[in-house]
Amino acid sequence: YCLSNMNSTEDNSQRALVMSAEPILRRVLKQLLTQKGMQVTDTDDPALVAGELSSNPPTFMVLDADVPGAAAAALVKMVRDQPALEGMPVIVLGSEDSGPTLQRAMQLGADASLSKPISPFEFLDKVAPWVSGTGRALVASRPDCRILIVDDEKRALLLAASSLYERGGFEVFLAQGGVDGFQRFKEVSPDAIVIGLRMQDLSGAGLLKRIIEVADLSTIKVVFSGDSKDLGDLKALLRLGVRGTLEKPFQAATLPQRVERILGLSASEGRAAGSGDRFASEIQRIVTVPAESA
Repeated sequence: YCLSNMNSTEDNSQRALVMSAEPILRRVLKQLLTQKGMQVTDTDDPALVAGELSSNPPTFMVLDADVPGAAAAALVKMVRDQPALEGMPVIVLGSEDSGPTLQRAMQLGADASLSKPISPFEFLDKVAPWVSGTGRALVASRPDCRILIVDDEKRALLLAASSLYERGGFEVFLAQGGVDGFQRFKEVSPDAIVIGLRMQDLSGAGLLKRIIEVADLSTIKVVFSGDSKDLGDLKALLRLGVRGTLEKPFQAATLPQRVERILGLSASEGRAAGSGDRFASEIQRIVTVPAESA
């Protein structure tokens, strides 16, 4: 089971607990709440949530009703049955499949509910009454690198975006598929671009050819991503002007450092002011794409 503290602290004045069986959803919610100045603990295990409520209760909780065993409803009841936890805000997320659990959680005293897939802006609006938003933005040690990530795998996009944002020093833009990638390239004028080699609508090589027609590659750092077979002919990729390669599936723990090494960037000490809103907008752009076109 997964239980992680993004920023451990003994001060529980603004500490959120997020439970979901979906790693990407947990990561996105961690980013959104952290940008609001909260310390965030996330897990996929209802038993660990129950333990936290007994030993180190948070001040705010987000529960996914899709966790098996109607766990969200049981945890809402646990909170509302304990006088010491009186007033703790609880938000429950759910899909069509978890409708009965979501309804039961609301009956037991959850404060609000949201339907999945989650819109970052809708989520932030929903939690606004309980989140202070007083977190101070860190000052980055170098200018943010404007990086565009292009892939037709939604999971890869969200994982890469979240890990780079969490690392700091990157202004992340996202495009789903090669055609969207070319349009976004012209819109955002990135410093660097990570291109998935295998995309259905326009391959990575095809996208790079289009970019070469409208831009000077000497001013843009290009990275290709793919599985080991896709990236086998590294010399041919380098002849196209590619700076390096990233093997998929991406590993969140090491991806940011790998990107920094390829691009020749120093580590940043934080995120630029205002980057959180831009990040939320990019995530929303991807999560709102209908599943059939993902």
